[in-house]
Amino acid sequence: MEHLNQILEVCKKIKGFHNMVNKTQSDPNIDNYEVYAYKIIVELIQKLNNSGRTDEVKQLYLDIDKYVPEKNKKLKNALLNEYEIAQGITFLKSFPRHIQLVTTLQCNLNCIMCGDKKENVFISDKYLNDLIEIMPYLQFLTLRGGEVFYDKRIGRIIDESYKNGVKLSIVTNALLLDDVLINKLMYSDVALVCSVDSPFKETYESIRVGAKFDTLIENLKKIRSARKSKNFLVINMVVMRRNYNEIEDMLYFAKEYGFDLVTLCPIEGNTESSDENIFENNLDNSLVQKIADRREYFEKIANKLGIKLDNNLPCNVKYCGAKNINNISEENIEGGIDKKQETIILNNKQNEFISQEKNDNKLFCYAPFRQMFQPIDIYSCKPLCRCPVGNDEQNKNIVFEKQENIVLSSWNSNDMVFYRKNILMHKYERCSNVCLNAAQDTFEGKRILLWEVR
Repeated sequence: MEHLNQILEVCKKIKGFHNMVNKTQSDPNIDNYEVYAYKIIVELIQKLNNSGRTDEVKQLYLDIDKYVPEKNKKLKNALLNEYEIAQGITFLKSFPRHIQLVTTLQCNLNCIMCGDKKENVFISDKYLNDLIEIMPYLQFLTLRGGEVFYDKRIGRIIDESYKNGVKLSIVTNALLLDDVLINKLMYSDVALVCSVDSPFKETYESIRVGAKFDTLIENLKKIRSARKSKNFLVINMVVMRRNYNEIEDMLYFAKEYGFDLVTLCPIEGNTESSDENIFENNLDNSLVQKIADRREYFEKIANKLGIKLDNNLPCNVKYCGAKNINNISEENIEGGIDKKQETIILNNKQNEFISQEKNDNKLFCYAPFRQMFQPIDIYSCKPLCRCPVGNDEQNKNIVFEKQENIVLSSWNSNDMVFYRKNILMHKYERCSNVCLNAAQDTFEGKRILLWEVR
């Protein structure tokens, strides 16, 4: 434990140390001193990077890395990753710390907002084996579909994640779960993200076509009964015309079934029902503004219920996306839009939060450096699921299946390097409107990857 004491002494010399680390993690009188120390180290170095204090990150890495045992691959990798970010490196020696992986395109539903093909396609055994190979370096793994539980290898992934101390999250419609799976998930401390777009049967079944609301409720009751203190339960609600007025009801629904967090995401792209996308294709100024005006109200309800709310909906109609600028009239926005403001919007740099990013060392988004989203198409790796897929055909010239490790080939693919370079140059042309509109305290691209070990 002496090496941990030495590391912490170095950390405490950082200016503002006690204000930067989470107060709940700064008490050394806890059961596992090693976990405490790792939480402090990883949180501190990330917050230094997020604050643009890159010189301090570099020095901190050089001062403490020598004390970290080689066998601690996860901590070694996290420190190297932050050091490379501070140096502005785009082809990384460090491994991804969070991977979001689409395991299959097969699904039991036909949701009106989903443009994915319902194909009987799964990740290869080679990819799965390569993923397990780097799990000792990984902090987080998120599995997505299609519907994840169509993949019969899910049990192996759960077991390997648990064995390697990887915090596993699974995005699911929760309809294919049974008693055995639920108990295994809860025992393994898996975080479940349940896709539920309405707390009411009629609306829910009209959005998630093929779903049975009664089956959902039955499974949510089982999850509520089986969950343990370390389990984390999330509801993901895609907001559109037919359910925007059910957000408050969803918060009460989440509380009733023991959820910890509700995430609100705007519907994106084309849908089967052409008028549902009120944020983009069929921009409804008054409706978007009405929803935005209730942000504080929704937050108060969530606080009263003791649950968290991650609201990714546009905070103002003028932030709905550059392609909708022609639909925005001055009478819909207080004070109107002057030419300078219009230019900012058209450049996809409309958010005040972005405009404040004046420090070249302080990046708008850290996702390309810390995590990756891997679709079934291994050529299309990107930082987050919302990031547009690149047009760079050079990735297809790489024969991924013959690489020593497919995951790491994707991690440093041309598209991922492209995103890193553009973020370093403060260019956001390929950034999603959801990210551009996100609040600073909930934006996934700046999220601190907290230390999770078992």
